[in-house]
Amino acid sequence: MQVDSIDAALNAVALTMNVSWARSKAGVRTMANHGEPWRTMATPPEYKLKCSSTLHRPKDGVAFFSSNDPTENIMSNGTSVSASASTSVSTSVSFRRPDGGTTNGYLAMASGAANSGKPGVVVIQEWWGLNDHIRAVADRFAAAGYNALAPDLYEGRVAKNADEAGHMMNGLDFAGATHQDIRGAVNHLHELGSKLDTKVGVVGFCMGGALTIAAAVHVPAVNAAVCFYGIPPAEFASPAAINIPFQGHFANRDDWCTPAAVDALETAMVRAKLSPDIHRYDADHAFFNTTRPEVFDAAAANLAWQRTLAFLGEHLA
Repeated sequence: MQVDSIDAALNAVALTMNVSWARSKAGVRTMANHGEPWRTMATPPEYKLKCSSTLHRPKDGVAFFSSNDPTENIMSNGTSVSASASTSVSTSVSFRRPDGGTTNGYLAMASGAANSGKPGVVVIQEWWGLNDHIRAVADRFAAAGYNALAPDLYEGRVAKNADEAGHMMNGLDFAGATHQDIRGAVNHLHELGSKLDTKVGVVGFCMGGALTIAAAVHVPAVNAAVCFYGIPPAEFASPAAINIPFQGHFANRDDWCTPAAVDALETAMVRAKLSPDIHRYDADHAFFNTTRPEVFDAAAANLAWQRTLAFLGEHLA
């Protein structure tokens, strides 16, 4: 990989995203934003292990990753640049719901995704809302080759604390979120794929995990589902009614989505002659959330991510 090819990729990004960039003699690239404030993308644990990258977050409007390998960097503001010079572009979008209304969301497009039949992933938020963590997850899926769309189920609101998050989750119309917002997001990704056989999966966390199961039951255009530590009431969406490939990631130290509830989910699916791919981790609820150091578990999160990519790669390819 030549350094010039990374530079060429950054030049293209700079033209389309209102940013500028520079490379030091040591090979560290920085990008400065001239429009919206910076949103820093979380560093995937496996990337840290791969190239010992360091995230720098100064307060002067510049954010960058540096690496021991000067030809390989990940840049922030939703833009990934790797040794293959692949880039993903992210933006805010509005998409149609089945009832004719619209929902806003965050769309991260895979490299070269336009009119190329790339598979899609709907990323469903935790009870906090569509925050930087969920956007970063969408970015990671885009970097992995998927068009990723995170619908904004709280209509622009993001909770600042657990009490507020609980109030917002309890006020959410789960049926409307499933049949309108999530189904609209799935349909939008099918349209972006531009091929009749383009496949779309759903991945959700916490509240979004419960909605993932609901989508697997109620949204006919979903091809695969990956749930992280969330289970809906059976009367709303029974796991026994899931008829698509399903993978679940659950924490053994979880007092919300408890191990007993996970056992009941697995038992219901097995009794229905289904084959769920269930994984349990000696970790806490929300162990995948890199922005919550009190519960984040790097080893569990990395293993769950690799399993998720392998599962989606098998069922959405």
